[in-house]
Amino acid sequence: MTKIILCLIWTTTIWAQNKPAEYIGTFPGGIGLEKEEFVYVYQKNNGGPDSAKLHSEAKIREYLDLYVKFKRKVIEAEKLGLDTSKSFQSELSTYVKQLSQPYLIEKEALNELISTAYERSKYGLKVSHILVKCDENAAPEDTLRAYKKAVELRDSVVKFGKNFSEIARRHSDDPSAKENGGYLSYFTAFDFVFPFENGAFSTPLKSVSMPVRSKFGYHLIQPTEKKATEGVTNVAHILVRHGATYEAKDSVEAEKRIKEVYAKLKAGEDFAKLAEIYSDDPNSKSKGGELGAKYIGLPQIQDLKYELKPGTFSEPFKTPYGWHIVKVTLAQKHKTFDEAKNEFKNRVTRDGRAQIAEEKLLANIKKQYNFQYQKANFDKLVAAAKDKILKPEYTPDSIPADLAALTLFTFAGTKTTVKDFIQWMEKNKKRGGRVAGGEALLNREIEAFVKATLFDYEEKQLAAKYPEFRFLTREYRDGILLFTLTEQRVWRKAIEDTAGLEAFYNANKEKFTAPDRVRAVEYRSNDENVLRRIDSLLNLKTAYNAIDSIVRAQKWGARITTAVHEKGSTYFGKFSETKTGGKTPILPEGKAWVLMSVKEFLPAGVKSFDDAKSEAITLFQNKLEDDWNKELERKYPFTLNEKALKTLFK
Repeated sequence: MTKIILCLIWTTTIWAQNKPAEYIGTFPGGIGLEKEEFVYVYQKNNGGPDSAKLHSEAKIREYLDLYVKFKRKVIEAEKLGLDTSKSFQSELSTYVKQLSQPYLIEKEALNELISTAYERSKYGLKVSHILVKCDENAAPEDTLRAYKKAVELRDSVVKFGKNFSEIARRHSDDPSAKENGGYLSYFTAFDFVFPFENGAFSTPLKSVSMPVRSKFGYHLIQPTEKKATEGVTNVAHILVRHGATYEAKDSVEAEKRIKEVYAKLKAGEDFAKLAEIYSDDPNSKSKGGELGAKYIGLPQIQDLKYELKPGTFSEPFKTPYGWHIVKVTLAQKHKTFDEAKNEFKNRVTRDGRAQIAEEKLLANIKKQYNFQYQKANFDKLVAAAKDKILKPEYTPDSIPADLAALTLFTFAGTKTTVKDFIQWMEKNKKRGGRVAGGEALLNREIEAFVKATLFDYEEKQLAAKYPEFRFLTREYRDGILLFTLTEQRVWRKAIEDTAGLEAFYNANKEKFTAPDRVRAVEYRSNDENVLRRIDSLLNLKTAYNAIDSIVRAQKWGARITTAVHEKGSTYFGKFSETKTGGKTPILPEGKAWVLMSVKEFLPAGVKSFDDAKSEAITLFQNKLEDDWNKELERKYPFTLNEKALKTLFK
């Protein structure tokens, strides 16, 4: 029941718009159930507005009954003061911050960013770059020096015909450039920081960009090829290394070993299984060599990701890490824009590019609330504090009263002072950071303070501006209260009240029957040979605890668990004998293997309390919740407004 109410499927349309509050019914104390709220929740959890309009009166009444039970629990939680606890307020505040983010962004700018990212994702762009390092919080003179150096390096290529890769080897601050000449291979949307991506995709092929600023410094970017792709591709590899700790002891053996693997692949053997057996990459071998779909910082492999036909594998090749064979698979074809829009919206709002949309919204907020910045007063603060602000003893209370009272900016009929700014810095510990001095710190933080202040103010206006935001935050609030109280009254109580649980089991034994069963010890491993060794021990009637000790001591790589399988289940029929000591063959289970041995045969009948405990807890929870609902119904009777409810029916 609860899960239905808590289901949060976004919709922004409601049947009733801009109407005075109307109630479907009331609880004691004048607590009303708002019609608009109920309609919003009902639509959201029942297929949206178009679908909900076609629903029968019976279906709507059934859902109203569930929602009334939900609201009774919320009222009870409020009566108990759960909504005033610090933990509740903190959790709700976090949710509200998250929920407000889509509203605190300029919609048109966001849509353009989403569309651009989607189009770029359909291509791989081959690039090289030269990096001139510059801290993102560097002093203006250091920033200018880095920019001039980047321009000079660009001129040496564009104006004087120097080779880009040679300039990268000699002058780039990217350590890998000495080996790869600045070559990064292909990349696509979201692989790199947004300023780099934007600079690369905005530069004509075989040209060199003007310096592009990112948090790393200034980049000179040279795109050389743009290749359309079928979709998202995954890369897997088999890596053979050599050395004392590897199967191949020297480079000759490593080359021989990789060629043997290549021959097996050409003969049709499975790439994933060969990776598990032969690969020396500990991070990917257990996953069949999978490296995923993200950018791989090894150009030879990243090249193949875009150049190999999906479903094929490469010839063996060597990198500084060893010998590789790479396979490319098409994980997913490109979705249409409508299919991909929500996914790209989420990625864009988490990405640095969302700052563009935020800045546009900030400009709109400043205009809407008549924001006025008093730069002269800020300059007075800089003059007075630039040599002191980095010192721990410089606190809001240590500022001279006349300076602290100066207005930094006004908006929406309010004013913000120097003291407000210093208190904000103190609270957010914005004292250090990589800045050249106090003046640089103040200049950096005043921008952040203005943005935080205006966005916090705008966040408080969202409930009045957007009814769906008001209902969604209320739904989160009520959901947290419901979860907290239900955990206390039902979920935790069913587990902690062991006497009550056992009494419930004894009174309802007929609900806990089962057919013939076996309690089996299960051995799982990615290596079939490990299970063969365990099987041999079982044939010798070795005790289970002795096998467990051997597996652990010799690190065989097997997981040991105990489970009960009922007659008719997948594994029950695999046992050669349904008696103690009977076992299954070694069976494939996905990419792993499993072997099971009968620890105990259990005939059909009532399960013991221990065997029935998990089921008993579930049924006991249901009983506790039913009893609780009846108690709340007596405590908070609901008076239905039939006239208001009937307006929802066709």
